[in-house]
Amino acid sequence: PSQAAFASLLLGLCRTSTLRFLTGEIGEDEFLAGLTGRGARGAALAQAYGQRDFLPPARRERVESVLTEWGWREDDGSRISLEYLLVDHRLDRNILQYEFHRNREFLMHFIQALTIVLLQDLRDRFPLREWRRELDLPEALQSNLRRVFNYTRNPHYPLANR
Repeated sequence: PSQAAFASLLLGLCRTSTLRFLTGEIGEDEFLAGLTGRGARGAALAQAYGQRDFLPPARRERVESVLTEWGWREDDGSRISLEYLLVDHRLDRNILQYEFHRNREFLMHFIQALTIVLLQDLRDRFPLREWRRELDLPEALQSNLRRVFNYTRNPHYPLANR
């Protein structure tokens, strides 16, 4: 649901460019430029999407906090550290691929936690009512977006389709 909410923001704000990007018709740079041209919300969304693999210390700590809240801890019981996934504050593709084979459940929770932190940043900059004014989405996606935005206030468990 959280990844669907993020995708809903992309589709609702810039449907044609998002679909062209997902089908490989345009590159990431052109896609992000199109989003940026859609005003302040588009620029914020382009920034969040463009930096999805960048984990500065503050963002990393927030993702670690979410994962620790969900029960992921180091072997000694302390807060989980994501330092091993990073090279120069960027997620390392080879390490993620290895982690996918070693511990798929953790990786799926990590992706969800990262998405939640990105959505929290977007929600803090622009409340849901401001997003909804600009988004052209079917009711089911609007409902999911509303549910996820509310959930990001206190993500004390992994969100799943229930």
